[in-house]
Parts: sequence; structure tokens; C-alpha cells
Amino acid sequence: MYRKSVYLLVCLLLVVGSTMVRSRPLAADTLIAPFVYDRQQPLDLQIATVRTEPGIKIYDFTYASPSGGRVPAYLVTPVGKGSFAGIIMLHGVGGSRDSSLPLSKDLARTGAVVLAISAPFARPGYAGKPGSPFTFTALDRHSQIQIVQDLQRGVDLLLDRPEVDRQRLAFVGYSYGGSMGGLLAGIERRIKAYGLMVSSGGSVSFCTVGRRRHCNLDDIPVAKRQQWLKLMQPIEPIRYIGQAAPATLLFLNGLNDQVIEHDDAVAFQQAASEPKQVKWYEAGHGLPPEAIRDLASWLAEQVQLDMTKFNYEPAHR
Repeated sequence: MYRKSVYLLVCLLLVVGSTMVRSRPLAADTLIAPFVYDRQQPLDLQIATVRTEPGIKIYDFTYASPSGGRVPAYLVTPVGKGSFAGIIMLHGVGGSRDSSLPLSKDLARTGAVVLAISAPFARPGYAGKPGSPFTFTALDRHSQIQIVQDLQRGVDLLLDRPEVDRQRLAFVGYSYGGSMGGLLAGIERRIKAYGLMVSSGGSVSFCTVGRRRHCNLDDIPVAKRQQWLKLMQPIEPIRYIGQAAPATLLFLNGLNDQVIEHDDAVAFQQAASEPKQVKWYEAGHGLPPEAIRDLASWLAEQVQLDMTKFNYEPAHR
């Protein structure tokens, strides 16, 4: 009887164990599934202009979005053959690729090929209010999925360039861009380091945590609110950033931020996987030059940039 019981117990453990092994990739697949795209599709780069500034070239162009339409972008490249690091930049609400261009140029001069793109709400033909990711309709989910796919395509674009070292890729995001970077970190394994500035746990967190000065769901009819939450909660960045490892994360936040709630920022940081660093500054939503220099120094360590060539001018927003 004892042997029979042991045999049954072993069989049960084997069954449970095999089920657990199978369930792990399923959970990951569930997280990644909304953002899957066809990497074999052509990027279809369309270059509008190329201009030269001291030490760099700036390409004004678009590429095809997996979700339809085109992604407005700048590619800023150092003069020379490389190899170079690759950095992707994403702006905040109300901004565009132009917001990222000054810092993109500064970083390019340190030895990085920098791609700065515009989010869907900053593109021609956007169906919502220009400059805002909030319509409280299914468009918000579509746009969030689209920006993550477009960022992944940005990685494809950088890796298509022979001068870019695939082991030296980083992401820099500001506010909304930082939140989307946290989401990206949970599914994109080719990026080594993520610098996330004044970012929140995502649209749901932004509209539900604390005083909600810039987005209050209480103003939305109950049925519409519930439908929006149902659409957005599964793709909330705070659910993804815990899967960022082995990528390393840097959070930079202002103690007096009047846009991102302190509790929202802290929850996002705490949800993140290790390795990570957190830095706070006596600042609001606009970080001081000290923070940008800290970001650049951290990037230099992560993807081998030449900080002696970094000459930051406080106009990165």
C-alpha cells in the first residue's frame, strides 16, 4: 500500500510539474500576444531630407507601422564608420519626435545612432485630440499597441544598420514615453538598458491614482469607463515592467512633480525587475540639467558612450 501511494504521488508530481512548465510560456505569450508583428515585412523607409551638423547627420524620414500608416522619425548618426551604440527615444504627451531631437543630437555626438519617433497621437491623421493619448475609446488600446510595435520596428531598423552594435542598445523615454518604455521592456529582449524619466505605471494608473489632476475617470460615464478599463488594464505598463530583466533600468523622477503622482511613480519603480536604479530630484515634471547628465553618464556605462563629447543644452523637451 505504501509503495502504491508513493507511486501515485510521484505520478501526480510529474503531471503537476509538466503542467507548470507548460504554463510559464503561456503566461508570457499572453503578455506578448497583443504586440506581435511580422518582422519580415519591409520597413519601407522614405527619407524626406538629410542634413549635416557638426559631428552628426540628421535623417528626416518615415517608416511603415505594423498597425498601419507611417511612423514619423529622425535618425541622428555620428560621423564615421562605428561601431556605435543604438538608442531609441520617445517623447511625452503634447510632444513629438521634435521634442526628442536636441537630446538625440547630444547623445549622437557621444557615439550613438539615435532614433526618435512620434507617438500615434502626434502623427498626421490621428483620430483623437492631437497631442493626447486619451479618447477613452478602443482607439487608446489600438494606439498603445501600435506605439509598442513601432518601437520594436525601431529596434529592427537600428539592427539593419551595419554600424550599430546589437549588444549596445538602449531606450530613453520621457513621461508617457517612459511609461511605454516600461511596457516595451517587458517584451523586447534586444534592448540592454532603459532610461525612464518622470514616468507612471500607465494610462490606467495615471487616471486612477491620487488626485488625478490631469485625468479623472469620474468625469467619464460609468459604462464607458468600465469598457475603457477592460481594454487598457491588460496592457498597462506596470504589469510588464517586472519582466524587464536582464535589462537594466534607471528611473529619474521629480519630488515636486505636479503631473505624475508620487505614489504612481513609486509603484512603477517597485514593480520593476532588478537590476534597477532610482534617482529623485528637487524638481517638477521638467527635470533639471543634473538629471539629464546623470542619464547620459548612466547610458555611457551601459552602452559605452564617450561622455567627453556630451554637451547638453536644456531644451530636450
